[in-house]
Amino acid sequence: IDHARANWPFLEDLLRDSTALMAKNMRGQLRFGSNEFIQSTQWKAVPVATAALHGTGPALASPQFLPGAVRSLDGNVQVFFQSPLQGKFEIHGTRSSRGFQETFITYGMHGAQPRWDLQAVMLRTLPHGRNEISRRLDIPDFRDAVPFRIEVDGSRMETYVKDVKIDDRTFSPRPEPWVVLQPPGKGYVGFVEDLRIVGNPTIPDELKLIDSEALLGWRADFFGGISAVYTLTDTDDRNRVWFRDGNEIRGGKQITGTADFAETLITYQRPMLEDGEIEFDLYFEPGEYEAHPALGRTTILLDPQGPRRHLLTNAQYETTSLMRDNSSAIEGAATEVPMKPQDWNHVLLKLKGDDLTVFVNETEVAKLSISEPPEARTFGLFRYADKSHCRVRNVLYRGEWPKTLPPVQEQELARKNAAQVTQQGQAEQPSS
Repeated sequence: IDHARANWPFLEDLLRDSTALMAKNMRGQLRFGSNEFIQSTQWKAVPVATAALHGTGPALASPQFLPGAVRSLDGNVQVFFQSPLQGKFEIHGTRSSRGFQETFITYGMHGAQPRWDLQAVMLRTLPHGRNEISRRLDIPDFRDAVPFRIEVDGSRMETYVKDVKIDDRTFSPRPEPWVVLQPPGKGYVGFVEDLRIVGNPTIPDELKLIDSEALLGWRADFFGGISAVYTLTDTDDRNRVWFRDGNEIRGGKQITGTADFAETLITYQRPMLEDGEIEFDLYFEPGEYEAHPALGRTTILLDPQGPRRHLLTNAQYETTSLMRDNSSAIEGAATEVPMKPQDWNHVLLKLKGDDLTVFVNETEVAKLSISEPPEARTFGLFRYADKSHCRVRNVLYRGEWPKTLPPVQEQELARKNAAQVTQQGQAEQPSS
């Protein structure tokens, strides 16, 4: 009680600001002055999929795009910029900052945001990794929305709020190349306006998916557990479910103590939103080392006796009769898969429209239709954790994403009339 009384002036101010903000949102006037929604082509909302959310979770809110802004950002939805960016560039804009509307603007799957009381910096590793660094921040007039700037120069990233540096991060060896918007988690609903990407970034044709720091672009929590992929040291246990060992993604065989066919999956967070190719090498030893490519909920089981389709279940959250060991024939598929035992095998996936073609060691083994929408087409590696280990290397991703950065005046989240917007934003600030 004493603590609440001591902080009542600030809490009163926060409650007043939040109430005013909610009222504006209900009127469709949340700093934006417009309800002219647009269908974004440069930013794509991607739900953070897990078996629990699929099986029991409510439908996730979709972000609302307006000219020069995006609002109703949900903590379980990531919003990706259309192209991977590398090199030197900056990200400018204004983001919601208080009242359970905090929003992270991330690069390299990393973001920083002042805590509401300015007594700490909140750090975020997508999708849900979080940390705080206690530090008094001297940010003037810190209210419901504040200007930010992110400077990227190769492997270094600096984050500023109202020209005050709050974070300085160096990635090793290099960051994941995606710009992503996401609030901290469940219960947060944020917004971003006048977001501009400036400079001369390089947009690569190909990405090496095991080449970034700590595999930050990957997550391993679809069936539960933590999302981060562990990086192995010389003395660590090699029986972890998923881990990085040098230039390989590996998985250890598990003694589960539960039912057979323990599904496990590691996925790259950015889906195949456009046509593209993913290739990788996998080590195959029957009954000991296996891995199978997945796209969304569809897994192609690379059985030497012929490929089969497996649909990921919702594990303990499954509400249908779908079994963990389900598999079905793929119409028109090869009668055998040319897997080389006790050796590395090359796998290539080609996605064109809704058609996925699978090659093993340069031989086409299956062609099938993918029914899930592009935002659900995350690439993954699947296996039964109680049946085999896993070794995968040389994962490459080539996508038909735009190869040039749109000029600022053509960027959908950039304001077209900055002077007018600045005046409007100042006029709509809650009174002190």
